[in-house]
Amino acid sequence: MEVRKLSEDKTSVTLGWDPIPGVDGYRFWSAGVLRSRTCDPKRSSVKFSKGQEPYVVEAVVFSGQDSGSYPPDAPPPVQTYVRVAPRVAYKTDRGDARYCMFNPDGSLRPGVTKLPSGQYTDESGAKYAANGDGLEESSVRSPGSPANCATGSDSIDGRAYCSLPMQGDPTKNTGSWTI
Repeated sequence: MEVRKLSEDKTSVTLGWDPIPGVDGYRFWSAGVLRSRTCDPKRSSVKFSKGQEPYVVEAVVFSGQDSGSYPPDAPPPVQTYVRVAPRVAYKTDRGDARYCMFNPDGSLRPGVTKLPSGQYTDESGAKYAANGDGLEESSVRSPGSPANCATGSDSIDGRAYCSLPMQGDPTKNTGSWTI
């Protein structure tokens, strides 16, 4: 960019240039100090006090550094489900429901944790037997009835019911078992 003197008097000097296409504005420096700035890309002159050389006209293009918005983004939706151990069977020798605490690989199902007491719990707050057989001991969850369970047995073809692969979203305990 070529800067030229347009005029001068005892106390000031006025400089000019041809506007630069595509710039967002200009910054004006004298004696190494930023003196002024403009967001007018069509501006073509500036007046400086004398005796503060060198005079610098800098064409600038703005780029975003950070941003914010108001109102702020909405918070994520509140979880509308709790992960619970799925009810699977009524033991044939007892009249109570059993819940699957473990994945087929032996790890705990999503939402199920082991308490210091040895019992298991899920996000419903129910407590299950420490021996891991899935007996719910806290009366938080309804035992339902045999008609609401997938089977009246705890195994299918000799395979433990809870060891069968589950379809659906296991993080939400949805779906059914593949037999």
